[in-house]
Amino acid sequence: MHVSHPPPPALTNKERDLLQASQPGYGSRSAVEVAFNLVNATVGAGIIGLIGDTLPVLLALYFPQYPALADRTFVLLFVSIFLIFPLNLSRSIGTLARWSIVSVLCLPVILLTLLIRAPVYSPAHSAPINVVGPDIFGAGAIMAFGFACSQVAFDNFLTLKKQTSRMWSFAITVAAIISYLTSMTFAVIGYLSFGKDVQPNLFLNFPNDDALINVGRLALGLSMVLTVPMGFYPSREALQKSLGFETLEKQPTDYQHYGTTIGLSIVLTVLGVYIRSLGKVYALVGGVAATTLAYILPAAAYLATRSIRDPIQDEAKTSLLQHSSRLSYHSVGESSTHSDTPIEEEPVVVDLDEGPTCWYLDAAAGLLILWGLVVMFFATKNVFSQ
Repeated sequence: MHVSHPPPPALTNKERDLLQASQPGYGSRSAVEVAFNLVNATVGAGIIGLIGDTLPVLLALYFPQYPALADRTFVLLFVSIFLIFPLNLSRSIGTLARWSIVSVLCLPVILLTLLIRAPVYSPAHSAPINVVGPDIFGAGAIMAFGFACSQVAFDNFLTLKKQTSRMWSFAITVAAIISYLTSMTFAVIGYLSFGKDVQPNLFLNFPNDDALINVGRLALGLSMVLTVPMGFYPSREALQKSLGFETLEKQPTDYQHYGTTIGLSIVLTVLGVYIRSLGKVYALVGGVAATTLAYILPAAAYLATRSIRDPIQDEAKTSLLQHSSRLSYHSVGESSTHSDTPIEEEPVVVDLDEGPTCWYLDAAAGLLILWGLVVMFFATKNVFSQ
């Protein structure tokens, strides 16, 4: 006698957020949405301090009757608590996809205002063209800071609806092209217009009462608000793993998740309030953390795993996918068996094929590690010697 069983329950939003943050096979985002998330993580390079350099200027100019709005500390605290903090509450970085699109769409507005107004101020500045500048390693560190997004790469891969090598390649290619063109446009406009006098934040080169530039400042402030969470999610994940809240067998409970979110938000907000020299912050963070993330760790990870191929790799992939299909969560932090596993109405496609090993990739990885160590040494040396 055949006994029919009721179909497994569909995923709730909370279950999807939890599973998408930790396991392959539960993605819900297109490759374009993931690409914009990656662009937001690179070009945005969200530093809370930038918000303090941007929004108080506008608020003081257009709302002089409210002195508190001109106070950098007040504005940073308000923005951090009421705008940024709610974006940090989800578990999966995929929830930021549409906000990232808004953030990236602010970039053309910013560039347009700079293109129109920067030439007006450029005659007062000298911009010599040299093949090699005075601080090439510091520049390399800042480039690493600007382009480092490996810390959010896997989290964004987990949000893909079609988790295939082809879709991932498409997403990162689109992201890399947009990030490079945007960053280089900022760099060229800034240097050719203001030369040696250029400030770490380009808008600091302009007077506060330039109406068109203030449109760009507003777009930059909005973009920064939407960018900060891109750096928050991997930081929180690292903290939760370090504290033992997240392992292969469990995810953080609601108390652990929200507790680390609140604690880390407080720390980052306080740092944003008190750190004002962004140029040195960029160079120091770029020299230590970003060179590790952008140059050293990806290359080292590739070399460490390059020999794990064919049968061993296939076995690892099979185990991973079987583990993903078996696990679900009755409540956050507890695993369950297959009988209660929630499922997607449309199954997610997963393909983890990396292709054959290539000698030139081995050579590139070795050179990347060497370059990262050299940049790290000289960049941090120059920061502390200033």
